[in-house]
Amino acid sequence: MDLGGPQVLKDRVALVSGAESGIGAACAIALAKAGASVAILYFSDSDLANETVKRAGARALAFACDVDRKSVV
Repeated sequence: MDLGGPQVLKDRVALVSGAESGIGAACAIALAKAGASVAILYFSDSDLANETVKRAGARALAFACDVDRKSVV
């Protein structure tokens, strides 16, 4: 996924749910490569989420979050 250049999202923050694998992980990595700081939300697999963080780079952090529960969002 090309978002238009390596710093097109500099100084922006992206929050991606389901980012521990699949489409969510691919989006989180692409957003980070475009310069965004990325919050990677995962439901249960912290190992996969941390792997996505490594692939996304230094401007990414993983957070456990069940987006179906209003009290934690």
